[in-house]
Amino acid sequence: MRSVILFHDIGKVNPLFQKKLGNPEFQNSSLENRIGSNHAIVSAILYLDYYLKKLDEWEVTVGRQQKYRLIVFIFLNSYIIARHHTDLTSFKEYVEAFYQDGDNVNRMEEIKQGILPASQLKYSFLENRRIVKRAKQIDRIKWKGIEEYLMLDIYHRLIYSLLLASDYYATTEQVSNVYVEGTGVLNDIEKYREQYEKSSIYQSIRKYEKERKDNITELNMLRSELFLDTEEELKKHMDRRLFYLEAPTGTGKSNTALNLSFRLLEHDTTLKKLFYIYPFNTLVEQNEQIMERHFGDKKELYAHIHVVNSQHSLLKKKMEEEKDICYEKLLLDRQFLNYPITLSTHVTLFDILFGEQKESAFSFHQLANSVIVLDEIQSYRNSIWTEIITFLNAFAKYLNLRIIIMSATLPELNWLSLCEETPVTLVEEHDKYYQNPLLLKRSRIHYDLLAKKCSLELLLEKVLQELKKKKKVLIEFITKKSAEAFWNLCEDYQEESVRIITGDDTVADRKRILDELKNSPDGEGFLLIATQVIEAGVDIRNIQAGFKDISILDSDEQFMGRVNRSCNRERIGEVYFFSLDVT
Repeated sequence: MRSVILFHDIGKVNPLFQKKLGNPEFQNSSLENRIGSNHAIVSAILYLDYYLKKLDEWEVTVGRQQKYRLIVFIFLNSYIIARHHTDLTSFKEYVEAFYQDGDNVNRMEEIKQGILPASQLKYSFLENRRIVKRAKQIDRIKWKGIEEYLMLDIYHRLIYSLLLASDYYATTEQVSNVYVEGTGVLNDIEKYREQYEKSSIYQSIRKYEKERKDNITELNMLRSELFLDTEEELKKHMDRRLFYLEAPTGTGKSNTALNLSFRLLEHDTTLKKLFYIYPFNTLVEQNEQIMERHFGDKKELYAHIHVVNSQHSLLKKKMEEEKDICYEKLLLDRQFLNYPITLSTHVTLFDILFGEQKESAFSFHQLANSVIVLDEIQSYRNSIWTEIITFLNAFAKYLNLRIIIMSATLPELNWLSLCEETPVTLVEEHDKYYQNPLLLKRSRIHYDLLAKKCSLELLLEKVLQELKKKKKVLIEFITKKSAEAFWNLCEDYQEESVRIITGDDTVADRKRILDELKNSPDGEGFLLIATQVIEAGVDIRNIQAGFKDISILDSDEQFMGRVNRSCNRERIGEVYFFSLDVT
C-alpha cells in the first residue's frame, strides 16, 4: 500500500506537466504526445514497470502460484494510481488497454521514447512486452469462490479511498495550511457508556433485571426483555461479525441497538467508529434527538456525534456561535467522515460502498474497524437481498466490521447468503415477542373497505365516524396527490384539528404538527393525513385509529405499529385497510 503513495505522483516528471505548472526549466520543451500533461497514467505505468520487474525477482520467495496472484494486485494498484484524479471506471478495460493496439501500449512507448528522456528522472524502462504479457495473464488467474472476488473489489476500493484521503489532506495542508490532526476515532467509549448508563431508561431496565417476571403485563416490561435477551445472546457470540435483530415495532429496538453497539466496541478495542444507518431522514432526525437526550449535557461527547445527510449543515447547532471556524477543515471532515459517531442514511452508506464517482469513495476507508447499525433492512428491494447479505458478509470480514441488521419484518437472509459465515440471530425466542398478547391485541384489523369500490368520499365518511368518538386518527396514502385531495375534501370540517404531512414538508413543519398531535388533550379528536413518510422515524404514541392504502406487507406492518403504540388495553386501536392507488 505504501508503494501506491510513493509512486502516485512520480509521473509529474512529465515535462508537459512541469510546463503547465510554469517550471522555467521546461518552458521551451517541444515534446508532443497524446498523454499531454497527464501525470497519473505516467505514474501508473512506471509503477507497473518497476513492480513487475521486482516480481520476477520475488518468484523464488513467493512461489509461482502466489506470483500470479500478485500480478493482479500490482495491476490493481496501477489502476488506482491512474484513476486517483478521476472516477473509477472499469479495471477490465484498463488491463485490456495493455493488449495489442490498446491505448496503454501507445502510452508506454511515448513514456519510454519521449517523456523519460526529456525529463530529469534517471530510470531504465523495461521492454513493453513484459507488461503486455502480464496483462494477458490476468484473465487466466483463478480465484476461490465469490468471497475472493469480493475481496479484490474491497481491496481496490480501500486503497483508492486511502490514496484520495492522503492526497487531499496533503494538498490542503500545503495550499491552505490546514492540518487534519485526526480522522475521528472513539478512544473514550467508556465515557459514552457511562453517560448512557445514567439515563432513566437504562436504569429502569437494570432495575427490572433484578426482579424479572414470567408474566409480561406492560409494554416497557417487553422492551426490557428484548434489551436483556439480546444482550445475553450477544455475549455468547462476541467473535462473530453479523447480527440480526428482529422484533416488532414499538419494542425498543433503537435503544437495544445502542446498548449492543457499545458492548461490541468495549469488547474489541480494534473497533474505533460507530455508524447508525437509517432508510429515511425522519429516522435520522429521531435518533439524533435520542443521542442529544443521552449525551447533549456532555459537550465533549456530543461534539463527536454528527448527522450526515442532505438536510444538515456542516455546523452543529452549538458551533454556530463560535468564532474562528475553519470551514475548510469542516468540509474535509464531512467529505471524509472524520467523525467517531455518524448518523446517516442508506443512500449515503450504499453510495460509499458501491458508488463509482471519486467523491463516493472518499470515506470508504473510514468504515474499516467500525460498528454499523443498519435499521429497516426490509426497505431494500426483495430481488437484491441475496447480493446485500453476501456483500455485507464480505465487507464485515475484510474491513473488520460488526454489523447489526434491524427490522420489524426481517426476512431470513441466512438462506440467501453466498458466504460461509452465517449471521447470529439475537432474538432466539421469536414467539415471545411476535405472539405476545400485548402486541397481538393492541389493534383490531378491518378489511371490509377492501371489498368495496373505494373513494375519497367513502373514506371521509369512515374517518369522521372515528373522529366523532374523539379519537386521534391517522390516514396514510401512497401518493401525495391522493393525500392532498383528501386534505381538500376535509376543508369544510371544522370540529376537530386536521393536519397533513408529506415528503415536501420541512423538518420544522413536521415537528410542529407532530408536537401539536402529541400535546392534543385526551377527549379531543385529531386527524393527521400523511404519505408513507409517516411509516418510519416518526414517534407517534397516541394514535387510536388508522386508515391505510394497502401496499406491501412490510409497509402495512410498519403502519400497524403506529396505532395504539403504547398498547393501551383499555382502548384497543382500530386499523382499516383500503385500496385506492394501485401499487
